[in-house]
Amino acid sequence: MTEDARERRVSQSLDLVKQFGDEPISNYRAEIRDFEFSLGDELDEIERNGGISPADAAVLIRGRIATFEAAHPDRKVAQSIRDIASFFDEVHICQERGLCDSDVIDDFLKSEALDFQCTYGGIVRDQSRIFNKRNLGEGMRALTKGTTCLPQSSG
Repeated sequence: MTEDARERRVSQSLDLVKQFGDEPISNYRAEIRDFEFSLGDELDEIERNGGISPADAAVLIRGRIATFEAAHPDRKVAQSIRDIASFFDEVHICQERGLCDSDVIDDFLKSEALDFQCTYGGIVRDQSRIFNKRNLGEGMRALTKGTTCLPQSSG
């Protein structure tokens, strides 16, 4: 690969990193943070108690989203989750086509994708079925392949 091609791949990757921090993605992330804030310590408490299965987590979070959106009709948490999953799908397509530098993507976005996958992966799978978007979440899963949501034991 030529140096110019590598520079283009790095530049494209950094553009995606910048997009993650800019609008509209930053607005979606803020929407989700507000929702998470409304839960108080509920998610932390579940984690401290050993967690729950991804399926049970999806049911719990889906119910909390419905309650939150009913109380705040102008808020669109579920849509924001879908939009962030779509962003990670775009990142994956960029990598798959060789247009992005995987090292840059891993350094800047992999941990974000993992956090998102661990919390909202079940919701994204549900949305994929509901909206007949079978590839929704593929990028998030690809970026986090080989990683785990569970803390590793130290001994």
